[in-house]
Amino acid sequence: MSNEQEIKDLFEQWKNNLQRKNFEALIKNYAPDFIGFDVKENIEGPLAYKALWEKCAPYFDTPEPQYKNIKLEITDNMAAMYGLTRMTGMNLPEEMKNSPMAKSWLRLTVVYKKIDGLWKVLHEHVSYPVDCENEKPAYILDEKDVEA
Repeated sequence: MSNEQEIKDLFEQWKNNLQRKNFEALIKNYAPDFIGFDVKENIEGPLAYKALWEKCAPYFDTPEPQYKNIKLEITDNMAAMYGLTRMTGMNLPEEMKNSPMAKSWLRLTVVYKKIDGLWKVLHEHVSYPVDCENEKPAYILDEKDVEA
């Protein structure tokens, strides 16, 4: 199997494990020295990542990640996947369901490293862009909101 297909399979497994809220399986393919930059907080290690999702689980019926503009760059031992993501399936109060934050796409970067012949997630970064002049999030609601 090609490196590209292996990584795509890992990504698909991640989505399936998240939807099932199987957080033990979710972290199976994470490197021991994993570092994550999440929207809310930084994460060090797979167990901290698992704890973050366990804390978020009550806010989802079924987490449904969506993706667009995903690109994948691969070398022999490192790979980077990047694009946009957003999450649906959240249990939000009615007044928040149509808010820009709930509808916005976020930037996503996932870095993989081949360790002992297996691809592992080394780093993950999920963030909203920031409008520095106005000191607030710059929500991505449409393709035109994404600058090249």
